[in-house]
Amino acid sequence: AASRRAASSAAAGGDAPWDPPSSRAEALFGPREMWPLCLVRGAAGSVAFSLAYVSLTYLTVADSVAIFFLNPIFSSLLAWPVLGEPVGVVEAAAIALGLLGTTLIVKPPALSRALERVFAAAPDESAPSSSSSSSSSPAASPVGVVITLISAVHCAVAMVTIRKIGPRVPALKLALWFHASSAAVGFASCAARWPAAPETRVAARDWGALALISVTSFFGQLGLNHAYGTLPTLTASALYYLMVVWSALLGVACMGEGMDAAGAAGAAVIAVGGLMPSANKARRERA
Repeated sequence: AASRRAASSAAAGGDAPWDPPSSRAEALFGPREMWPLCLVRGAAGSVAFSLAYVSLTYLTVADSVAIFFLNPIFSSLLAWPVLGEPVGVVEAAAIALGLLGTTLIVKPPALSRALERVFAAAPDESAPSSSSSSSSSPAASPVGVVITLISAVHCAVAMVTIRKIGPRVPALKLALWFHASSAAVGFASCAARWPAAPETRVAARDWGALALISVTSFFGQLGLNHAYGTLPTLTASALYYLMVVWSALLGVACMGEGMDAAGAAGAAVIAVGGLMPSANKARRERA
């Protein structure tokens, strides 16, 4: 943009100043030539997380999280043709371990009976409770599964786009694109009254929870933008699974939720999978 302005100024035979509206816009939203990629990142990310919330109206939290965390797999597949990052054996194994660990932690209802047979200390005593829990768990809604898959694909598009942008746009400006897009998607959802009519009365304690979500989402987006802008996509995707570990630990510390053998095993598997790409890169550098 600076080169184009300098050329125009030279052609005009003078030192014309930069166009103030354009320079202010670039200071706020980043270089103009990066706006199309920033818009793709913001729109894809906002659609991904909006649909993730919508999926909770159709699926259990466990099913929704398990399906949504397929997005690093989609990211690794998109990174090959878009970024030229081939999928190596170590990276593929890290992603596979991440999927396995995520499944062990969230325990989708469809797998609960098998997990109980593996981790239960007394299979005979747990059999009745297993059958009763499986009978009380609703079947996964096909609509919810499709919505969550679309959400995961959009999240993968957003992650690969961040990597494509790289350090040319600061993380704070990328976060501005994301939140502006999320606001537009939110207003459109309210206007369409889908998936439900907007709430007009909100309790005071709910405002506090909404404020906490807003703050943590903002700083989480900053970290996510920085990570995917500086790390290889597969490494960032594998480390992204640590979000499940933090969720489990916060559940134990803040909400008194227990962690069973399957959850502990899942946390360990995710940690190993997240460290594998970094360890392999260090080995190659030493060699």
